[in-house]
Amino acid sequence: LVSFQLMVDYVNRVRCGISLNGDQHALQLLTFDDQSSATWTAAIARQLVGNQMADILLGGYASSLTTHMAKVANDSSKLLMAPGAASTSVFANRNSVFGTFPPTAKYLAQAVEGLASAGAKTMATIYEDASFTSGVCSAAPDLANTNGLDITSAQKVSASPDVESLEIVAKKLSGENPDIVVTCVYDGGCVNWMKAMRNVNWSPKAQVFTVCVGLQTFGESVGSDAEYIFGVTPWDSSLKIQDKVT
Repeated sequence: LVSFQLMVDYVNRVRCGISLNGDQHALQLLTFDDQSSATWTAAIARQLVGNQMADILLGGYASSLTTHMAKVANDSSKLLMAPGAASTSVFANRNSVFGTFPPTAKYLAQAVEGLASAGAKTMATIYEDASFTSGVCSAAPDLANTNGLDITSAQKVSASPDVESLEIVAKKLSGENPDIVVTCVYDGGCVNWMKAMRNVNWSPKAQVFTVCVGLQTFGESVGSDAEYIFGVTPWDSSLKIQDKVT
């Protein structure tokens, strides 16, 4: 939300709005609380479209919510920018919907390729029961095969897993002892996984997270344990990755 507000403020103050047919027009940002609800997200989108309240729709956080807004936008031929979604299903066959994240199938590509080239041989995955997280980790077997890695196991955990449930996984993985652990969870799961590994006194040679490494709260929560933890670069022009909708 803050980034949207900064963008609108910059366009209006610095660029004097946007130029349309020789006239300058100020941008107006309308914000609504989706309450992390798919039903509310779809209702808000229908309200905006039905009452001609917005020319461009801006998606919120999570593919599972944005997909409902994407359907309304596509059916109404409205442009939707979805910077918080990565699942291919949000964008497939919807020409007016676009985002800024790499597709889920390629989200981990650079991290896995880099670690394999550094000598890693085995990998395990942990994924939270959510659309984005399960989608990212579901690509791990193909990435492992491409880069000559063996998958030791794939561990599914509940949404927002607590430390106790993750300790069970950590103990299991300590027996497998994979070189790489890819943990597809949200920020709370990142912190709890770090605590779980600390509690069972084990860690892999390389730990990769999909979310949280760039968050200040992550370092504050786990202290020096945050050092040498890998994250994923959301986007860079040098990354030649694509899927069927990009």
